[in-house]
Amino acid sequence: MVEMEIQRKVIEYRIVGGTGACGRAQRNTFPARIEAPVQYGPGVSAFAVYMTQYQLLPYQRTAEVFNELAGLGTSPGTLQRTVRMAATRPEVPVTAIRRALVAAPVAHADETGRHVNGNLYRLHVLSTDRFTACFPHPKRGAEAPDAFGLLAPFAGVLVHDHGAACQCYSCWQAFCNIRRLREHRNEVLRSLAFLCSSYVERGLEEFRGSPPAIGYCAPSRVRPSISALQSVRTLDAGE
Repeated sequence: MVEMEIQRKVIEYRIVGGTGACGRAQRNTFPARIEAPVQYGPGVSAFAVYMTQYQLLPYQRTAEVFNELAGLGTSPGTLQRTVRMAATRPEVPVTAIRRALVAAPVAHADETGRHVNGNLYRLHVLSTDRFTACFPHPKRGAEAPDAFGLLAPFAGVLVHDHGAACQCYSCWQAFCNIRRLREHRNEVLRSLAFLCSSYVERGLEEFRGSPPAIGYCAPSRVRPSISALQSVRTLDAGE
């Protein structure tokens, strides 16, 4: 049987002073992270950031989780201050994430548009199934991934959607399958348009009797085009 137990843990630190055999007064100090008579530890701070920033739980409901599971009288304001404080100390986790991405055997690169202070930027992303690094930049060309600083040292397989900026790097590369399906769909649509126009012309020529109605197409000629169109819809549906 596997159980999970969530409980509050209180650690008390004391200052001890005295005079040693040498005759000198000695007094120890608190650990560096202790700054108040009562404060929350790093585990509480990490859980607060995880619940609000990754699980996207509101501050009020996160405070309720703390109170109901561990008996902590945490307020939403305290959680907000904890998140703001964590945002000023990103060096250690950001460095660890960047190193893990560079060492990953396979990673996916992409970019999308977003507004930063009212200006259109490109949000460049390098990710695996565990880690993601984002980098906003005003450009979408090779200048942006160079400034990102992760693709140049990357030595694994880089998966992307045929982006020219990604193809200039020396690592192994693979193209995203959804992009291939999209290009195949466009080719089918272009061929379909050509076939339809050709079949309409031939159908008009083959029509017997009175002059054909505008847009008439012989059923035997249309059937292959309909099959091609159904294939395109299948690709769009991901079947």
